[in-house]
Amino acid sequence: MTTKEQLTVRGEWLVDSAGNIAYKPLSFWLDYFGVRPIEGYEQFFKTEDGNFIDIELSGGYGLLWSEKDQYSDTLFFVGNADLDRMKIRQKQT
Repeated sequence: MTTKEQLTVRGEWLVDSAGNIAYKPLSFWLDYFGVRPIEGYEQFFKTEDGNFIDIELSGGYGLLWSEKDQYSDTLFFVGNADLDRMKIRQKQT
């Protein structure tokens, strides 16, 4: 499994040590960033560092916390990694 130290920002994406966009299962990203829902708002999330982070499904729909298990093995990548508010986006197949 990739560690935090191996992922870096290139352009607007998180990339691996070879410079490729890091495609990982949603469960990895939730753990990597320590993502938790904001109490009372199932569609809004914060990282363990207290930053807001968006989780976006194909078609631009936002993920609800209750849907996370359904997508846990689906590949996602991190965009807007060069900004304060990152987005975890579902990989298009």
